[in-house]
Amino acid sequence: MRQLSEPSIGGVVVTPAVKWFIDETDLASAAPWLGLLFMLGTVIPGWFMVRPDPESSGFHPDGEPRALDAPVTVLSGTDYLTARRSRFFIAVTLGYVLALGAQVGGIQQLVRLAEERTDAATAAFATLALALTSIVARLVGGRVFPRFPLARVITVLAVAQTFALAAIGLSHSVLALFTSIVVFGATVGNILMLQPLLIAERFGVREYPRLFARSQFIGIFGTAGGPWLLGWLYDHAGGYDTAYVVAGLMSLAGALCFAIGGPAEDDRDHGRASDEAIAD
Repeated sequence: MRQLSEPSIGGVVVTPAVKWFIDETDLASAAPWLGLLFMLGTVIPGWFMVRPDPESSGFHPDGEPRALDAPVTVLSGTDYLTARRSRFFIAVTLGYVLALGAQVGGIQQLVRLAEERTDAATAAFATLALALTSIVARLVGGRVFPRFPLARVITVLAVAQTFALAAIGLSHSVLALFTSIVVFGATVGNILMLQPLLIAERFGVREYPRLFARSQFIGIFGTAGGPWLLGWLYDHAGGYDTAYVVAGLMSLAGALCFAIGGPAEDDRDHGRASDEAIAD
Protein backbone atom coordinates (compact mmCIF):
# COMPACT_ATOMS: atom_id res chain seq x y z
CA MET A 1 0.00 0.00 0.00
CA ARG A 2 2.88 2.33 0.80
CA GLN A 3 4.32 1.91 -2.71
CA LEU A 4 0.91 2.50 -4.27
CA SER A 5 0.54 5.84 -2.47
CA GLU A 6 3.98 7.14 -3.38
CA PRO A 7 3.08 8.53 -6.86
CA SER A 8 0.46 10.78 -5.26
CA ILE A 9 2.88 11.81 -2.51
CA GLY A 10 5.19 12.86 -5.33
CA GLY A 11 2.34 14.98 -6.64
CA VAL A 12 2.12 16.74 -3.28
CA VAL A 13 5.84 17.20 -2.65
CA VAL A 14 7.53 17.32 -6.06
CA THR A 15 4.99 18.83 -8.45
CA PRO A 16 4.62 22.22 -6.69
CA ALA A 17 8.41 22.57 -6.55
CA VAL A 18 8.77 21.70 -10.23
CA LYS A 19 6.00 24.14 -11.19
CA TRP A 20 7.68 26.90 -9.17
CA PHE A 21 11.03 26.16 -10.83
CA ILE A 22 9.53 26.28 -14.33
CA ASP A 23 7.59 29.48 -13.53
CA GLU A 24 10.76 31.15 -12.22
CA THR A 25 12.79 30.21 -15.30
CA ASP A 26 11.14 28.68 -18.37
CA LEU A 27 10.55 25.17 -19.66
CA ALA A 28 13.58 25.15 -21.95
CA SER A 29 15.90 26.15 -19.11
CA ALA A 30 14.31 23.91 -16.49
CA ALA A 31 14.06 20.72 -18.56
CA PRO A 32 17.80 19.78 -18.52
CA TRP A 33 17.96 20.22 -14.75
CA LEU A 34 14.80 18.17 -14.25
CA GLY A 35 16.25 15.45 -16.48
CA LEU A 36 19.45 15.42 -14.42
CA LEU A 37 17.44 15.21 -11.21
CA PHE A 38 15.47 12.27 -12.60
CA MET A 39 18.69 10.52 -13.62
CA LEU A 40 20.30 10.98 -10.21
CA GLY A 41 17.20 10.30 -8.14
CA THR A 42 15.55 7.49 -10.09
CA VAL A 43 17.52 5.91 -12.93
CA ILE A 44 20.86 5.36 -11.19
CA PRO A 45 19.44 4.10 -7.85
CA GLY A 46 16.96 1.92 -9.74
CA TRP A 47 19.77 0.30 -11.73
CA PHE A 48 21.47 -0.90 -8.54
CA MET A 49 18.28 -1.86 -6.70
CA VAL A 50 16.61 -4.04 -9.36
CA ARG A 51 16.71 -7.78 -8.67
CA PRO A 52 15.88 -10.59 -11.13
CA ASP A 53 13.24 -12.17 -8.87
CA PRO A 54 12.14 -12.31 -5.20
CA GLU A 55 13.92 -15.63 -4.67
CA SER A 56 17.33 -14.01 -5.19
CA SER A 57 16.62 -11.72 -2.23
CA GLY A 58 15.23 -14.44 0.02
CA PHE A 59 11.53 -13.87 -0.52
CA HIS A 60 8.58 -15.79 -1.93
CA PRO A 61 6.73 -14.22 -4.90
CA ASP A 62 4.12 -12.77 -2.54
CA GLY A 63 6.79 -10.94 -0.51
CA GLU A 64 6.91 -13.29 2.46
CA PRO A 65 10.42 -14.19 3.76
CA ARG A 66 11.70 -17.54 2.47
CA ALA A 67 13.56 -19.92 4.79
CA LEU A 68 16.91 -21.18 3.52
CA ASP A 69 15.74 -24.80 3.60
CA ALA A 70 12.30 -24.07 2.15
CA PRO A 71 11.22 -26.15 -0.86
CA VAL A 72 11.04 -24.62 -4.31
CA THR A 73 8.05 -22.35 -4.63
CA VAL A 74 5.28 -23.73 -6.79
CA LEU A 75 3.50 -20.97 -8.68
CA SER A 76 -0.08 -21.21 -9.83
CA GLY A 77 -1.76 -19.27 -12.58
CA THR A 78 -2.75 -19.14 -16.22
CA ASP A 79 -0.12 -19.82 -18.87
CA TYR A 80 1.04 -16.79 -20.81
CA LEU A 81 -0.46 -17.50 -24.23
CA THR A 82 -3.86 -18.44 -22.82
CA ALA A 83 -3.94 -15.34 -20.64
CA ARG A 84 -2.78 -12.99 -23.39
CA ARG A 85 -5.55 -14.18 -25.72
CA SER A 86 -8.30 -14.16 -23.10
CA ARG A 87 -11.26 -11.80 -23.22
CA PHE A 88 -10.40 -10.52 -19.75
CA PHE A 89 -6.83 -9.52 -20.61
CA ILE A 90 -7.82 -7.83 -23.87
CA ALA A 91 -10.75 -6.00 -22.27
CA VAL A 92 -8.80 -4.83 -19.22
CA THR A 93 -5.82 -3.72 -21.31
CA LEU A 94 -8.00 -1.77 -23.75
CA GLY A 95 -10.01 -0.38 -20.84
CA TYR A 96 -6.83 0.96 -19.28
CA VAL A 97 -5.69 2.52 -22.55
CA LEU A 98 -8.92 4.52 -22.53
CA ALA A 99 -9.27 5.18 -18.79
CA LEU A 100 -5.64 6.16 -18.24
CA GLY A 101 -5.58 8.18 -21.45
CA ALA A 102 -8.51 10.20 -20.12
CA GLN A 103 -7.00 10.37 -16.64
CA VAL A 104 -3.48 11.44 -17.58
CA GLY A 105 -4.80 13.90 -20.13
CA GLY A 106 -7.10 15.39 -17.51
CA ILE A 107 -4.30 15.69 -14.96
CA GLN A 108 -1.82 17.15 -17.43
CA GLN A 109 -4.19 19.90 -18.55
CA LEU A 110 -5.66 20.62 -15.11
CA VAL A 111 -3.29 23.41 -14.05
CA ARG A 112 -3.83 25.38 -17.24
CA LEU A 113 -7.60 24.94 -17.02
CA ALA A 114 -7.61 26.13 -13.40
CA GLU A 115 -5.38 29.10 -14.24
CA GLU A 116 -7.75 30.13 -17.03
CA ARG A 117 -10.81 29.96 -14.80
CA THR A 118 -9.30 31.17 -11.51
CA ASP A 119 -5.70 32.33 -10.93
CA ALA A 120 -2.21 30.88 -10.61
CA ALA A 121 -2.35 30.40 -6.83
CA THR A 122 -5.70 28.62 -7.01
CA ALA A 123 -4.42 26.43 -9.84
CA ALA A 124 -1.46 25.34 -7.70
CA PHE A 125 -3.84 24.50 -4.87
CA ALA A 126 -5.99 22.50 -7.31
CA THR A 127 -3.01 20.24 -8.06
CA LEU A 128 -2.38 19.81 -4.33
CA ALA A 129 -6.04 18.97 -3.70
CA LEU A 130 -5.99 16.37 -6.47
CA ALA A 131 -2.89 14.67 -5.09
CA LEU A 132 -4.05 14.69 -1.46
CA THR A 133 -7.44 13.28 -2.39
CA SER A 134 -5.74 10.56 -4.41
CA ILE A 135 -3.57 9.55 -1.44
CA VAL A 136 -6.46 9.33 1.01
CA ALA A 137 -8.78 7.56 -1.44
CA ARG A 138 -6.09 5.05 -2.40
CA LEU A 139 -5.37 4.14 1.22
CA VAL A 140 -9.09 3.67 1.86
CA GLY A 141 -9.57 1.75 -1.38
CA GLY A 142 -6.70 -0.61 -0.56
CA ARG A 143 -8.62 -1.66 2.54
CA VAL A 144 -12.14 -1.71 1.15
CA PHE A 145 -12.00 -2.83 -2.48
CA PRO A 146 -10.62 -6.37 -1.94
CA ARG A 147 -13.96 -7.18 -0.27
CA PHE A 148 -15.79 -6.69 -3.58
CA PRO A 149 -15.48 -8.16 -7.10
CA LEU A 150 -12.59 -6.19 -8.59
CA ALA A 151 -14.02 -6.02 -12.12
CA ARG A 152 -17.12 -4.29 -10.76
CA VAL A 153 -15.01 -1.94 -8.68
CA ILE A 154 -12.91 -0.78 -11.65
CA THR A 155 -16.07 -0.35 -13.74
CA VAL A 156 -17.68 1.86 -11.10
CA LEU A 157 -14.48 3.89 -10.72
CA ALA A 158 -14.21 4.47 -14.47
CA VAL A 159 -17.84 5.65 -14.56
CA ALA A 160 -17.16 7.99 -11.63
CA GLN A 161 -14.13 9.33 -13.48
CA THR A 162 -16.39 9.96 -16.48
CA PHE A 163 -18.64 12.29 -14.51
CA ALA A 164 -15.70 13.94 -12.72
CA LEU A 165 -13.88 14.80 -15.95
CA ALA A 166 -17.00 16.10 -17.64
CA ALA A 167 -17.82 18.17 -14.56
CA ILE A 168 -14.31 19.68 -14.50
CA GLY A 169 -14.68 20.73 -18.11
CA LEU A 170 -18.07 22.32 -17.53
CA SER A 171 -17.30 23.98 -14.17
CA HIS A 172 -16.67 27.72 -14.21
CA SER A 173 -16.97 28.51 -10.50
CA VAL A 174 -14.30 27.75 -7.90
CA LEU A 175 -16.66 25.63 -5.76
CA ALA A 176 -17.88 23.49 -8.66
CA LEU A 177 -14.35 23.10 -10.01
CA PHE A 178 -12.86 21.96 -6.70
CA THR A 179 -15.76 19.60 -6.00
CA SER A 180 -15.15 17.96 -9.38
CA ILE A 181 -11.40 17.81 -8.74
CA VAL A 182 -11.94 16.04 -5.40
CA VAL A 183 -14.13 13.40 -7.07
CA PHE A 184 -11.57 13.04 -9.85
CA GLY A 185 -8.77 12.64 -7.31
CA ALA A 186 -10.67 9.87 -5.56
CA THR A 187 -10.72 7.87 -8.79
CA VAL A 188 -7.17 8.65 -9.98
CA GLY A 189 -5.13 6.62 -7.51
CA ASN A 190 -7.56 3.75 -7.23
CA ILE A 191 -7.83 3.18 -10.97
CA LEU A 192 -4.05 3.08 -11.18
CA MET A 193 -3.81 0.77 -8.17
CA LEU A 194 -6.27 -1.78 -9.52
CA GLN A 195 -4.46 -2.62 -12.78
CA PRO A 196 -1.87 -4.98 -11.23
CA LEU A 197 -4.44 -6.35 -8.79
CA LEU A 198 -6.85 -7.27 -11.58
CA ILE A 199 -4.18 -9.13 -13.54
CA ALA A 200 -2.81 -10.94 -10.49
CA GLU A 201 -6.29 -11.90 -9.28
CA ARG A 202 -7.42 -13.25 -12.65
CA PHE A 203 -4.24 -14.96 -13.86
CA GLY A 204 -2.25 -15.69 -10.69
CA VAL A 205 1.46 -15.09 -10.12
CA ARG A 206 2.83 -17.68 -12.55
CA GLU A 207 3.08 -15.29 -15.53
CA TYR A 208 2.21 -12.07 -13.75
CA PRO A 209 5.40 -10.10 -14.62
CA ARG A 210 5.07 -10.75 -18.35
CA LEU A 211 1.34 -10.10 -18.43
CA PHE A 212 1.51 -6.89 -16.41
CA ALA A 213 4.47 -5.64 -18.45
CA ARG A 214 2.60 -6.29 -21.70
CA SER A 215 -0.57 -4.62 -20.45
CA GLN A 216 1.37 -1.58 -19.26
CA PHE A 217 3.30 -1.35 -22.51
CA ILE A 218 0.09 -1.22 -24.50
CA GLY A 219 -1.31 1.26 -21.98
CA ILE A 220 1.47 3.71 -22.87
CA PHE A 221 -0.48 4.55 -26.03
CA GLY A 222 -3.23 5.90 -23.78
CA THR A 223 -1.06 7.75 -21.29
CA ALA A 224 0.94 9.33 -24.12
CA GLY A 225 -2.02 10.03 -26.39
CA GLY A 226 -4.44 11.38 -23.79
CA PRO A 227 -2.59 14.66 -23.08
CA TRP A 228 -2.02 15.21 -26.80
CA LEU A 229 -5.71 14.62 -27.57
CA LEU A 230 -6.94 17.02 -24.90
CA GLY A 231 -4.45 19.65 -26.02
CA TRP A 232 -5.54 19.27 -29.64
CA LEU A 233 -9.20 19.51 -28.68
CA TYR A 234 -8.47 22.64 -26.65
CA ASP A 235 -6.87 24.27 -29.68
CA HIS A 236 -9.34 23.14 -32.34
CA ALA A 237 -12.66 22.13 -30.78
CA GLY A 238 -13.87 24.78 -28.38
CA GLY A 239 -11.51 24.83 -25.42
CA TYR A 240 -11.52 22.76 -22.27
CA ASP A 241 -15.28 22.29 -22.16
CA THR A 242 -15.12 19.99 -25.17
CA ALA A 243 -11.75 18.47 -24.27
CA TYR A 244 -12.81 17.27 -20.82
CA VAL A 245 -16.20 16.01 -21.98
CA VAL A 246 -14.40 13.90 -24.60
CA ALA A 247 -12.03 12.67 -21.88
CA GLY A 248 -15.07 11.66 -19.87
CA LEU A 249 -16.45 9.72 -22.82
CA MET A 250 -13.09 7.95 -23.17
CA SER A 251 -13.33 6.89 -19.54
CA LEU A 252 -16.89 5.69 -20.12
CA ALA A 253 -15.69 3.58 -23.05
CA GLY A 254 -13.05 2.15 -20.72
CA ALA A 255 -15.77 1.30 -18.21
CA LEU A 256 -17.65 -0.63 -20.91
CA CYS A 257 -14.48 -2.61 -21.65
CA PHE A 258 -14.06 -3.48 -17.98
CA ALA A 259 -17.71 -4.52 -17.77
CA ILE A 260 -17.48 -7.01 -20.65
CA GLY A 261 -14.17 -8.51 -19.51
CA GLY A 262 -15.77 -10.83 -17.00
CA PRO A 263 -14.94 -11.48 -13.34
CA ALA A 264 -11.38 -11.25 -12.06
CA GLU A 265 -11.99 -14.05 -9.57
CA ASP A 266 -12.32 -16.76 -12.25
CA ASP A 267 -9.37 -19.15 -11.74
CA ARG A 268 -10.59 -22.15 -13.72
CA ASP A 269 -7.69 -21.97 -16.17
CA HIS A 270 -4.99 -21.79 -13.49
CA GLY A 271 -2.24 -24.38 -13.67
CA ARG A 272 0.87 -24.90 -11.59
CA ALA A 273 4.54 -24.62 -12.47
CA SER A 274 7.75 -24.52 -10.49
CA ASP A 275 10.17 -21.62 -10.65
CA GLU A 276 12.63 -23.81 -12.55
CA ALA A 277 10.04 -24.70 -15.17
CA ILE A 278 9.22 -21.04 -15.70
CA ALA A 279 12.90 -20.17 -16.01
CA ASP A 280 13.32 -22.83 -18.66
